[in-house]
Amino acid sequence: MHEHNIELLKKEAQRLVKSEASLLKEMLNIEGLLVDINQEQSLSKASAEQAVGVLEDEQRKLENFDMIIAVVGTMKAGKSTTINAIVGSEVLPNRNRPMTALPTLIRHTKGQTTPVLKFENNQPINELILNLEKEIQNQNQFKKIESLCQSDPDMKRLIEFISSKNRYENQYQGSDAIFDFLRGLNDLVRLSREIDIDFPFEKYISMNQFPIIEIEFVHLKETDSNQGRLSLLDTPGPNEAGQPHLRKMMREQLQKASAVLAVLDYTQLKSDADYEVRKELQEIADTSKNRLYAIVNKFDQQDRRGDDEETIKNFISLDLMKEKITNDSIFPVSSKWAYLANRAKHEISLKNNLPDFEKEDWVQDFAEEALGKRWKGKINDREEILQAIEDLWTDSRFELPLKKVIETAHSRAAIFAIDSTAAKLLNFSERMSNLINIRETAIKKDAQELQTQIQHLEKDISEIENSEKKCKTNISQTMISLEQKADAVLRNTKKEAIELIKNYFEEGKRIEKQENQKTKEELRNKSLIRKLLSTNKSHDDFDMNNPIMSFSDRSTALDLKEKINKSVSTVLQNTEEIIIKEMKDALSEFQNLFHQNLQSSTQSIVERMEKRSKEDGFEINISIPSLSGVNFNVSASQMLDDIISEKTETVTRQRRKSGVWGTICKWFDTDDWGWEEYQRKESYYVINIDSVHKKMVSQIDSVFSGMGETISIYVSKPLNKELEDFFDELRKKVEGIRGNLLQSITDKNLNKMKQEALFLELGRLRKSMPAIVKDSKSLKGDIEPLVTQ
Repeated sequence: MHEHNIELLKKEAQRLVKSEASLLKEMLNIEGLLVDINQEQSLSKASAEQAVGVLEDEQRKLENFDMIIAVVGTMKAGKSTTINAIVGSEVLPNRNRPMTALPTLIRHTKGQTTPVLKFENNQPINELILNLEKEIQNQNQFKKIESLCQSDPDMKRLIEFISSKNRYENQYQGSDAIFDFLRGLNDLVRLSREIDIDFPFEKYISMNQFPIIEIEFVHLKETDSNQGRLSLLDTPGPNEAGQPHLRKMMREQLQKASAVLAVLDYTQLKSDADYEVRKELQEIADTSKNRLYAIVNKFDQQDRRGDDEETIKNFISLDLMKEKITNDSIFPVSSKWAYLANRAKHEISLKNNLPDFEKEDWVQDFAEEALGKRWKGKINDREEILQAIEDLWTDSRFELPLKKVIETAHSRAAIFAIDSTAAKLLNFSERMSNLINIRETAIKKDAQELQTQIQHLEKDISEIENSEKKCKTNISQTMISLEQKADAVLRNTKKEAIELIKNYFEEGKRIEKQENQKTKEELRNKSLIRKLLSTNKSHDDFDMNNPIMSFSDRSTALDLKEKINKSVSTVLQNTEEIIIKEMKDALSEFQNLFHQNLQSSTQSIVERMEKRSKEDGFEINISIPSLSGVNFNVSASQMLDDIISEKTETVTRQRRKSGVWGTICKWFDTDDWGWEEYQRKESYYVINIDSVHKKMVSQIDSVFSGMGETISIYVSKPLNKELEDFFDELRKKVEGIRGNLLQSITDKNLNKMKQEALFLELGRLRKSMPAIVKDSKSLKGDIEPLVTQ
């Protein structure tokens, strides 16, 4: 969408907001028009006052668009360096282990040259610290705490902080104080896990609850403030969070973000292209649709043998992301060079010179990168420094992604803000129009006519409720069908896994038979005395059908065990993909028909209402509520993650491995699945294939016993919620019209003079309503296609 058209839509939205707010205020000042009574109305005095407040808030939002760029990245990819490069200051510390315990907003704040972190929602964390303080004093935790302190200085510092009865404040100023806070917050997550206390992630589910760092972004210093307010959202990476509810919350934040910036490591691209990382990045692409951009960091480390820019773009677009991101949204850069150039530029703009390189390590880093080995002779030459800054910034290749991502963020933020305003404008204009038209017409009608209209509306409401019941029945039948499909896939999975185990059993038995024959041959070549003294295990009892497989060589047994592990894991992962595809296909087909039938059936009800009302002299406006659709852009691992981890961790009290199948495959790494080891005079190793089979089937059944519950949580409940919201909105509109008619009967009790005065005021207001309703519908229609792009 061209910026010019966005600006026109913004101005139209602002005009309509001003007009509607003004009309609402007029209505509030007309005696007897808006009252607070028990029955539902299109507008009451309280709801009109609330609507004025909402519209004034929308006006502020339109004036100051918030742009959120969510930054995601795998560990060590350079996410913090990239954020620092965008800001132009070191607002986030670089650390080898994950540092983003909670999502953190870094907000461009004009004139704020020293970073300030604000953490208003600190109470849940301080309550956690109180619980940890009690727990670390527990003698049962003493050895664990002591071990943590010995192996990790940061953890020791945190334990001392907690033991000294310190608490987190709601504001920290300066980089050092912010670094200490963020480091401590991250270590709190690790400590909570170690001593099995839940970290209060559920208290941090919306952006206004996150920590916020306010700092002026160097490249935005001269930017006009009316272009919107830019914030970066530092998110836990795909391999950092490890918390199911945090993952769900992050998906929601990625959907709301104006743009999503994925940070990849150029030097590790091929090694990072494993199943888990690829899956996570593809999920981000699904969630963020056309708002995803990829920064390929550390491109300054390219040598003559490394992949060039075009090769890297093609690899990411085609191989890594399966065409879910286009080449022109992929940017090979050096975040380090960009950060150093931006920071040097910022320091010179503030102090006219760079800081002393002996006191500030980054200055030496900048000088070595920008000026070369003989930098000391040039560090005090201001003109040369300024040129070196520009050259390093150009070489970083950061200008293009910065410009493109920010501009896109601005555009998307404007679209979402205008769409939100348009929806409210249409809602309020219809409610105002219905109240004014009905009350004006009703004054000239007798009470019996009004009662007849009310009875008709009550039948309409009953018809709407019947339609809702039919839709809920359809949803229930769809859920049954999904469960049946999932059950069929699981039956095939167990069958395939059992067949695999059977094949490996036959392979193991062949190895065992060969060992048996070899042992017999060795014994035949020994003398009688040596045979009697031999400690070799006898294989005379070899049986092809015996579920026990024995091996004299440990590596042979381990190799067979690993083959079973990998093969069954592959089968289970394939099952995961099949189940999610079945669900997506079934849900997509259902939703298309469901939405068509739903809107068709309700449209017919509304059209009958409008036609009947018009014939009786009443003019009403009822738009069909919009259907948002259930967002099913999740992978099976995400969808099943909560259920599986809940079912297994409650019993075992162990942390799951990465990946949803860690709960099943975990037992391959233990001694309780049919692998046994006996020590005699000579060692031999056995695998009990019956035990393997039983354990595998038991684990699959255990995990998927929650499938019905999973379908309910991720499919049935969202569908029913969408349905309930739709019918609630439609029902409220009709009930509001009925309330208007009931209030019109009360108007009959007014004296003639007051009725005439009210009639005149309503007639005056009515003249402006058709244009406002029409323009509100047009605005909503113009912005909707842009929202779905």
